[in-house]
Amino acid sequence: MFHTLSLSLSGINASLKHSMDSNWLYVLLQKSTADPLERLKLGNVILNEISQRKVSPHPKLVNDFLDVMSGWLTGSNFKVTIIGLEILDAALRTSPEVLASYYFDRLSVLIERMGDAKVQVREMAINLCRQLAYLENSSPVMLLDRLCGHGTGFEHKQWLVKVGSLNILRDFLSDSFALVIPQAINLIPKLCRLTNDPNSEVRDASTNCLVDLMVYGGKPIIAKIANTRILNEQK
Repeated sequence: MFHTLSLSLSGINASLKHSMDSNWLYVLLQKSTADPLERLKLGNVILNEISQRKVSPHPKLVNDFLDVMSGWLTGSNFKVTIIGLEILDAALRTSPEVLASYYFDRLSVLIERMGDAKVQVREMAINLCRQLAYLENSSPVMLLDRLCGHGTGFEHKQWLVKVGSLNILRDFLSDSFALVIPQAINLIPKLCRLTNDPNSEVRDASTNCLVDLMVYGGKPIIAKIANTRILNEQK
């Protein structure tokens, strides 16, 4: 009888431990408040845990997690935004198979942060996008599709977002040319127009993309660029 009771208690304890292990993120998310100081404290706890533990694939939990992180990223506190990006980065490293598709659904939040006033935020957002592009069941092609959307990425009203998108394109041309060349060819007219952008950094970044395209693609690409008749002869 005592042996049976002991086995029963062991089973209950194991069940409770499994429940606690799978619900740890839910418990922490419930503590999120609007107070920046509290967010920073909680953020450090979440970052520590999420760097070592898998995120449960339960859709509601993942969406709740990304709702909270999106709120942190779009807030006005620089330090909270940074800790939010660090958490998203760590979570993607430990649970890529769970989170990648959800991150794509929320990609607009990262794209907006590519236009942040703080250099560190911009760089972290761009790096997270790059990381996302090379996960299993993902690709640079998928990310470029999002950056080509109307009013976003290459067409964003914020010039810093345009520059970030162009720099991502340059990375893809360098690392995955064969994959992205069809999209890059379709982007040629847009890249040519961006060489006339009011902002000098956008002009430089788009020019660099065209130069890379010509270097990697050779004469056929040079001919396509010339045929757009958007660039003047001097350019």
